Amino acid sequence: MIPRLRFSEFNESWSEVLLETVSTRVTGHTPSKKHKEYYGEDYSWVSLQDSSSLDNRYIYETKVKITALGIENSSAVLLPIETVIMTRDAGVGKLGVLGLPMAVSQHFVGWICKPKLYQFFLYYSLYRAKPEFERIAVGNTIKTIGMGYFKKMKVAIPILSEQMRISKLLFRFDDKIDLLTKKKEALENYKKGLMQKIFSQELRFKREDGTDYPEWETYCIADLGEFFNGLTGKNSSHFGHGNSQYVQYSQVFRNSYIKLDECNNVDVDDSDKQNALKEGDALFTTSSEVADEVAFASIVLNKPEIDTYLNSFCFGLRLNSLLAPSFAQYLFRTTIFRKAVYPLAQGSTRYNVSKKEIGKVKLLIPSVKEQNHIAKSFRILDSKIEQLILFKKKTEQLKKGLLQQMFV
Repeated sequence: MIPRLRFSEFNESWSEVLLETVSTRVTGHTPSKKHKEYYGEDYSWVSLQDSSSLDNRYIYETKVKITALGIENSSAVLLPIETVIMTRDAGVGKLGVLGLPMAVSQHFVGWICKPKLYQFFLYYSLYRAKPEFERIAVGNTIKTIGMGYFKKMKVAIPILSEQMRISKLLFRFDDKIDLLTKKKEALENYKKGLMQKIFSQELRFKREDGTDYPEWETYCIADLGEFFNGLTGKNSSHFGHGNSQYVQYSQVFRNSYIKLDECNNVDVDDSDKQNALKEGDALFTTSSEVADEVAFASIVLNKPEIDTYLNSFCFGLRLNSLLAPSFAQYLFRTTIFRKAVYPLAQGSTRYNVSKKEIGKVKLLIPSVKEQNHIAKSFRILDSKIEQLILFKKKTEQLKKGLLQQMFV
């Protein structure tokens, strides 16, 4: 057994062995919630609540703690540092390496590596096998891998020095990914803080000659353009084909601007009286299952190359000269706007908002020249954030390629 890609100093064949012969398998346990004294501050306890920390080389913090009494008087086990753990249900294949002695819930299986197996080599080997774990998991609402599978599970391993060399290389990629993630989060937090200061007018820009821009003025949203509806009279037979395209609900909800290349096709006859989108249109979600997700907005920043329409679960606002589309992209995503539209949601199982009520919402709007100045500043930040996202994706692809070629 030889991988397609390896370091030149290694030429020995890999061996396939039962995982249980090179590690000690352990299972997690959740102490009874009836015994409140089992939960405290003595040791960290990894549960599915810590999903954001999984797929991470080291886990140091958990949301729940467990006491020494909880470990002594239940089936919970305190696992040693560098135990490799993995979820076996409710989202199978999520991995972590313990950075401190911890206990884990019954949703996890863990391995304490013996001298012939390097814990991070096992971590990356299991990470590579995640699609396989997802495939074999069984169940309807909750997918599970039975413990019988792990008893027979095999792993291909080289000599220890090659395991460590491979892991060290992958560590570099993970370090790069972590760094890019932190930089992106830092820029996003900076942008969020800057938006709060600018839209509260705590921070104001000046003209190039150093003079102040005019004071911001109050407008109702209805003053900023004309509302229009999405597609009407269409059913499932009209979608998925045709010479036109439409903006989906998820596109409006997900991003502050519409990515036209992500639209789906729709069949719209020339005789249909539909509202084709134009560059500069503001699009809003009409309804949601959650009240604070109504009226999420996205802007059409580019001119559609083909006839493009809006889905029927959204409505549009064709902006006039009072509001620059590039500024609206940020205005309609501010905390100020979200707080203004949240109380307008009506419903019980599903919440809706009307164009009429949205039109009554009042906002402070700067002059168009200041709007452009503000938008330009945010676009610079967005460009840097998008670059970091792109670099991260490329690094993740390179890592994925190494995982495919450096393991058997």
